Amino acid sequence: MDFFYYNLAILGSAQELLTYSSPHDFSIGECVKTPLRSHLKSAIVLSKIEKPSFKCKKINSSLKEYFSSQQLQIAKFISEYYGASIGETLALMHPYPTLDSRFIEFKSTASLALSLSQTKAKEFLASHKYALLFGDTGSGKTEIYLSLIQEVLEKGESSIFLMPEIGLTPQMQTRLERHFGPRVAVWHSKLTKKKKEEILSAIHEGVVRIVAGPRSALFLPLYKLGLIVVDEEHDESYKSASRPRYNARDVALWMSSKLEIKVVLGSATPSLGTYEKLPKVRLRGTYFKSSRQIVYESGLHTLSEKIISKLKATLEKGRQAIVFVPTRAHFKTLTCKDCGAIIECPFCSVSMSLHRKANALKCHYCNYAEPIPNACPKCNGATIEASRIGTAEVIDELSKQLPNARVGQFDKDAVRTERQLKSLLKAFNKRELDILVGTQMLSKGHDYHDIGLSVIIGLDA
Repeated sequence: MDFFYYNLAILGSAQELLTYSSPHDFSIGECVKTPLRSHLKSAIVLSKIEKPSFKCKKINSSLKEYFSSQQLQIAKFISEYYGASIGETLALMHPYPTLDSRFIEFKSTASLALSLSQTKAKEFLASHKYALLFGDTGSGKTEIYLSLIQEVLEKGESSIFLMPEIGLTPQMQTRLERHFGPRVAVWHSKLTKKKKEEILSAIHEGVVRIVAGPRSALFLPLYKLGLIVVDEEHDESYKSASRPRYNARDVALWMSSKLEIKVVLGSATPSLGTYEKLPKVRLRGTYFKSSRQIVYESGLHTLSEKIISKLKATLEKGRQAIVFVPTRAHFKTLTCKDCGAIIECPFCSVSMSLHRKANALKCHYCNYAEPIPNACPKCNGATIEASRIGTAEVIDELSKQLPNARVGQFDKDAVRTERQLKSLLKAFNKRELDILVGTQMLSKGHDYHDIGLSVIIGLDA
């Protein structure tokens, strides 16, 4: 019996390529089951080779799934550029059940009317293989993205819309679904395994042609990918902090240069490298006309009398307010007044945050927790001072200073699920809440209908 010999990458493993044999002729990129020590592992056929001088184990079976040549090229680039194994890199991606593309005609269910400045910006972006849309907050960048995506779909191609996970708001999801209907899917880390399988099935059937999501959405198996939009391109969340480490924005730009895929980067505050190196178009102004007044107040990170007075005046006018605080919990830092030591996480060497309701200090990096100490752990001093106010403390203070105000909490301690997020935003926009207190979660792409005052505590934190 004649045998074929292959170099395989073990999926998700840092191992180098391993050589196996089989009487079957497998395709490059085909997924197989193969023995490794005492286990069966998923692997990918990367190359067919001549018979080696050593004895090889046999491939067990085919999984009837395939990585495309484009996926293999992307995986090779990430592996070589960022220093990871090809098996680790391919684990970022999802295989195709077949490499045959499916085309389903697209007809938009909503109209998009662009202003003159938006139309000129769109024409500039369409004329470049990759470019930066440098647009002010509220200038209408999203309408340009949607218009470009619509044109791609009408040509029978697919699109990926990348955004920081914190920007995947219910309003954005509703907006995409209103315009593209069942052709769009939203992908993020909170999806259940079943929901992810449903989305992948819809992609394979050709129903879903647009995927919106964080950096992991870049590697979904869309057919005929024609456009990648990277919104908030400066955001640090596009960088993976674990192996394989990569920057999704830069991988998208590489895909544009090597794989004939158009890429649009967008930001109101672009990174210096992007601003300097890419063709760019400036979009100024805001979509809605509004006026604003900015007042700076020096002082400690606390609710001052002036802030309370402004909040009270805003509520008396029948308007709503939002209060941005850099940290959750009651206080960010506990400091000994005797020796000056800050109580830190023993694992992360960062300050422990005070959560009074849980009677605990918690590390917001690794979630380590310990009881609130009665004395300094280093010098046994009895005077410990809390500083850098958090959302929970702000809410407690507001309940004392403005007892009739209805206050909502918008941070990871209070909003853990998509249902809780939608419920909170709905209550605020239905005016069931007067003040919304939160961390950066409240500033990312949400629509607030009647804000009369925005307070930022700890602007330099």
